[in-house]
Amino acid sequence: MLDEKMVQEFVEKLRVRAADDPAVGRDVIEVLISSYVEDKDEPAAEIAKTLCELLEPERIGPLLWLTCKLCGTRLDDDDDAKERGTCSACLFGKGE
Repeated sequence: MLDEKMVQEFVEKLRVRAADDPAVGRDVIEVLISSYVEDKDEPAAEIAKTLCELLEPERIGPLLWLTCKLCGTRLDDDDDAKERGTCSACLFGKGE
């Protein structure tokens, strides 16, 4: 069952962020739409994390990448790579 207070809090945070930066509001709506259209196999926890990063960036901290944004390899254990978004191979010019 949905918790109405949590949904209300979500809507209020969306309104506040959208008032400061209208692009954030559109980004949140696009993430929600893609969560059941394009990213339906993506874990719900990852989608929730993305929404929290958009609505409360100060709470989450820096964006952490799950895959290299250049070659697409998974960034499993390397926290530095997750913060910069590229694997070591791409960083040092040995990527694909």
